[in-house]
Amino acid sequence: MRPHQGLPLAITASAGLTAKVWGQAGVDFDPGYPVQDPTVSYWQIPTHPDVADGQSTTFPQTADVVIIGSGMSGTSVAWHLLVGDGHTAQTPFKPRIAMLEARQACSGATGRNGGHIRPSSWEEYATAKRVTTKDEAIKITRLRANHTQAIIAAAAKLSPEARRWSSARSVDSLDVFFDEVTFRHAVNATEALKAEIPDVGEQWSVLEHDEAVRVSLIPTAVGALAGTPKLAGAVWGYRFVTSSLKYLLDGFPVSTDVVEISRRGSFSLDTNTPARQVRALPAGSEYNFEVVTDRGVIRTNHVVHASNAWVPHFTVGTGRFIDAMILHMSAQLGGTGLPNVGEWPPHYQNTSLPTGRAWSLFRNLGLDYVVHQPENNEFMFGGGAGLASVAPPTATDPALRYADNVTTMSPIYEAYLGGVLPTYFGYEAYGAERTDYPDNGTGSGIWPGRMKRVWNGVEALTRDALPVVGPLDERFSNRTVLANPGKGREWVTTGFNGEGMAYTWLSGKGLSEMIRNHGGRDNSSSDAVFEWFPRAFLLTEERLKRAAGVAVRDVQGLRRRSH
Repeated sequence: MRPHQGLPLAITASAGLTAKVWGQAGVDFDPGYPVQDPTVSYWQIPTHPDVADGQSTTFPQTADVVIIGSGMSGTSVAWHLLVGDGHTAQTPFKPRIAMLEARQACSGATGRNGGHIRPSSWEEYATAKRVTTKDEAIKITRLRANHTQAIIAAAAKLSPEARRWSSARSVDSLDVFFDEVTFRHAVNATEALKAEIPDVGEQWSVLEHDEAVRVSLIPTAVGALAGTPKLAGAVWGYRFVTSSLKYLLDGFPVSTDVVEISRRGSFSLDTNTPARQVRALPAGSEYNFEVVTDRGVIRTNHVVHASNAWVPHFTVGTGRFIDAMILHMSAQLGGTGLPNVGEWPPHYQNTSLPTGRAWSLFRNLGLDYVVHQPENNEFMFGGGAGLASVAPPTATDPALRYADNVTTMSPIYEAYLGGVLPTYFGYEAYGAERTDYPDNGTGSGIWPGRMKRVWNGVEALTRDALPVVGPLDERFSNRTVLANPGKGREWVTTGFNGEGMAYTWLSGKGLSEMIRNHGGRDNSSSDAVFEWFPRAFLLTEERLKRAAGVAVRDVQGLRRRSH
C-alpha cells in the first residue's frame, strides 16, 4: 500500500522497515529472473487450461509491440490497444502484439494478491498531495476511484462463463479503526476529500463507534469509514487476467493475411519464455529493437516493460528507485458464528451485498485486509505488517526480496494469518470451525482443514510510493533508438506499491494511449499523456532527484492490500 502520510508517523511506520525493504541506499540492484518454483496461490487453483502454459505454434519473428510480463499491467496494455474500452477514440493503429512471460501466465503479483479493487480515497488523496501537486493528486485519486467500474466493464466483454469465473463485482466496503487518534485523522482526511473532490468524497461516509461496531461486528472498533459499491470492488485477478488473455488470443489470432492483420491487429502469448536481452538495432534497420529469448528473437518497434519488480533487470538505473518486498496471503474459512455472504449488517442503502464484503483493518501499526468470497464463503485474508519488527531473511540477502517460493515463507506470518481473525470478532462470536466447504479431493491443491492455502508474492515498491508508467527514457534503458525513432520506443508500467488492483488496469489504458499517439524521439512525455492520466507517474530525472532528497519511504505505511 502507499504511505500513510496523512496519518501520524508513530502510527503508520516502523523505522526499521525502510532498511529491510531498501537495503543499501543508492544501489542499483538487478533482480535477475523470477524463481521457477514459486508457491501456489489459492487464486491459481485450477490454472487456466488454455493459457497457463500457452505458447505460439510458430514463435513470432516480428511484432509491432512486445510486452514483457503477463499480469494485469501487461494484459491491460494489450487489451486497450486491441479492444479499447468503448469510450476512448480509437486510432487506426491496430498492432501485432507479442507477449512474453518467464513463468506461467499471470504467475506474479496479480495471481497472488488480496483480491481487492478498493481504494481508500481519503488516505490516498492526502498522501498524493505530499509527493506531487494538488491537481495531480486529484487525477490520481479519481483514477483509483474509477477502477472497480472499469474492471467490471472489461469483464462484461468476456464470455458468460469467463465473466462468472472472473468474479469481478462491487462489494460492501469498510475501513475499520481501533484507536481514536488514527480514526480522527482519517475522518479529517475524509472531510478534506469531500471538500476538494466532491464526486469521490460523496462515496464515503463516517460511522462513529456504535454504528461501526454494529456494522462490522467487531466489538473493539472505535470507528469506521464506509465506501459505496460504486467505489469498492473485488475480482479473482488470476481468472480475470487469464480469461482476458484467452479473449485476446481467440479474438486477435496471428495470421499470414497481412491485410487482415493490419485491419484488426493480432496477439500472441508465449509463457515459460523469459526475455534474455533487449537490444537496439542499428540505423537503417526495419525495426527498433530485438528481444532475445531461448526460443527465438523477435524484432519490434515498441517494447513494454510490465514485469513488475523485475523491470530493473532491463532498465539501467531504475533499481535505485524500484525495489521489492515479499508479502504473505491466505485463503481460509471463517467460524460458524460469522454471517454468510450477503447477511452482514447493512450500511449502504439498507442492504448487504450478496457479492461479499471487504475490510481494511487498521491495527498493530499496520493493516490487515479481508475479502469475503461469495462462492464458498471463504475469507481471503492478508496482512501482518505490524510484524515488521521481525527481521525476515530479505533483510540480509536482497535477492530474496524477489523469491516468491518457500525460501521466504515465514512461519511467523503464516501463524499470524492463521490465527488472528477470531481476535477481531471475538472467539465466542466467531464460533466453531466450519465443515461445509466442498470436498476438492486429494491432490487438488486445496488443503483439507480450515486454512485452504497460504502463499507469498513479490510487490514492486517505489521510493516516492507512486507508480512508474510512461515512456522509458534512454538514460534508464541505456539503449538509443537509431532505426525508426518516429515509430516506436520503450515503455514501462510498474511500481504499484501493493495497490495494483486499483492502479494497473487504467494505467494500462493510459500507456496504450501514449503508444498510440507516439510521435517520435522529440515527442515530450507531457504531450503523450491525456489530461485524465497523472503526469506524476512518469519516470523523470526530476522525480528521481525529488525522491532521493525526501525520505518518503521513512513514512511508508505498512498497509499491504494487493501486492
